Amino acid sequence: MPRVVPLELTESEREGRKAIIKKGADGRERDRAETIRLLTDGHTVQTVGEQQALCREAVRIRRRPWLKLGFASL
Repeated sequence: MPRVVPLELTESEREGRKAIIKKGADGRERDRAETIRLLTDGHTVQTVGEQQALCREAVRIRRRPWLKLGFASL
């Protein structure tokens, strides 16, 4: 099984993500930010999918761009 790269955020990234979740105008953007929050809090892809009613691949699809692009992926 391939190793999953853990998601880690800087303090400024954490604050930006919180602002998007709380005040973001786009619901999809808020949902993606919430996915990243759950993953950085140590939840598994499976758990995040269950909490957000997403399949595991949808969670992975949200995760991959974050690793490459950070906030631009939201």
